[in-house]
Amino acid sequence: MPSQVKRPSTALTPHFVKRINRPGKYGDGGRGSHGLQLVVTKTGTKHWKQQLWYFGKTHFIGLGSVEFVTLPEARAKALANHKMAKEGKDPLFERGREDQPTLAEMAEEVIEAKLSTWRNPRRQAQAFRRHILTYCRRIANQPIGTIKAHHVLECLKPIWTTKGRAAQQCKNDLSLVFDRAMTLDWRNDNPVDRIASLLPKAHKTTHHASLSNGQVAEAIAKVRACAASDSAKLAFEFCVLTAARQGEVRGATWAEIDMEAKVWSVPGAKMKMDRPHRVPLSTRALAILAEARKLHNGDVVFPSPTGKPMNEKTIYSRLFATAGVTGTTLHGFRASFADWAVENGHEKPLVDTALAHKPKGMTDQAYFRADLLDQRRPMMQAWAEYLTR
Repeated sequence: MPSQVKRPSTALTPHFVKRINRPGKYGDGGRGSHGLQLVVTKTGTKHWKQQLWYFGKTHFIGLGSVEFVTLPEARAKALANHKMAKEGKDPLFERGREDQPTLAEMAEEVIEAKLSTWRNPRRQAQAFRRHILTYCRRIANQPIGTIKAHHVLECLKPIWTTKGRAAQQCKNDLSLVFDRAMTLDWRNDNPVDRIASLLPKAHKTTHHASLSNGQVAEAIAKVRACAASDSAKLAFEFCVLTAARQGEVRGATWAEIDMEAKVWSVPGAKMKMDRPHRVPLSTRALAILAEARKLHNGDVVFPSPTGKPMNEKTIYSRLFATAGVTGTTLHGFRASFADWAVENGHEKPLVDTALAHKPKGMTDQAYFRADLLDQRRPMMQAWAEYLTR
């Protein structure tokens, strides 16, 4: 939430409005401000808000984004609302359609309200904003009170069976935006609630193709023998040995590697669950790292020729095509590891923790918090020996 309202002794100026970037609420000082405030959010957006007292209580009225409403225009709106309140009218009720916030502006208000509750504020704010501006771009600049159920349906229907999780999340984000609009009296209904039965049936979730665990060693042998770059081949084998996601391997840096402690510590910002994850390194994984270190002196463990993290296609489609590996995806090797681990009697909490999955049960949650690094070491060493024997 923005900080307490700062009330300067002088009025706001266009220069101040343009340059200020510190999150907070800034009152328009001096006489004739009529409760006008400049609000700067944690995400850097700026909008106008007015605080008025009428009908026996304090009301907050949004006056639009700084990007579209200048300081003089905001003052004019504040004066008009002040006059209506003095006449015993409700400015929120009297305001015309042109004064309503747009869907995009209301989405920014939701983002601001949710920031303190999100586990990864920056990433989740970006995703929320992307859903509105990408999938709902045809109605993003439409006044929030004028959007009908069929408008929402037209945005969601084309992506409902093709985008899967993103489409569902977009629907959830829209519902939050319209709920806020109802709370602020811009609407008396949520159009998202009315379209559920009109959306096409979504496809069932499909899992990544994978090899049986007995075929993984053969795939590694094919990759070792192919003509791809050494860095890509080492990254692939390291990915399989650690049961990590390919993005975590591609982005791995030497600062995350402790060769002496035999641990790879992945920061939470790089993990799907936004939690730090430690990977015990087997003898073969350490040998791969030693080989990788001989290839270059940069910060990235498995870089592209430019020194930056390699592209996903480099260690998947291109490498697999060169090596003749078929019937699986790079992510599918995680499933191969899980099958092997279960078949060889390793406890499910150990396997889930190795895969950085978040268990659902209360008991499993305790395992997840415990990390189980030392208990996972023998399992990851046995997996490496199984693949290299």
